[in-house]
Amino acid sequence: MKKFEVLLGVIVLLTIIVCKLGISISFSLIVIPILILANFYYFLSFALFNNVSFLSIFRKESYNQISVQRILFAIGTGFALSLILVAVVFVIKDWPLADFTLAAGLLLLAVLFLIASIRFLVKRSSYLKWILIRLLSYGLLGLYFYLF
Repeated sequence: MKKFEVLLGVIVLLTIIVCKLGISISFSLIVIPILILANFYYFLSFALFNNVSFLSIFRKESYNQISVQRILFAIGTGFALSLILVAVVFVIKDWPLADFTLAAGLLLLAVLFLIASIRFLVKRSSYLKWILIRLLSYGLLGLYFYLF
């Protein structure tokens, strides 16, 4: 699942760069990759962030060593990342409430980043490190679209 995330992330980044350069491309070429990645985070973040493989998502044994708090934090992170990506589509297409959606996503991202940072300082885990990297990268993307 991580390879799929990286591939979609690169496609989304290229799509955003093309849009910002002013190159005219089809609406579907802009929206589809971003919304696929947003749905990927929204529906599968609990498995992706906890290193559960796609084939073992529905197996109970896959979650034996994972706490409920960690799963809930992964779901919240997935929701925040998804919200940022949807807000970016709103901003690119100049749809109504784009700024509000982006501000709500950035606020949620900031709260999650603060919680993850504090927990990372207490317990340095690779799980929190990768969560922080994702939160920071999508937070910077959202901040860019909010300010410019």
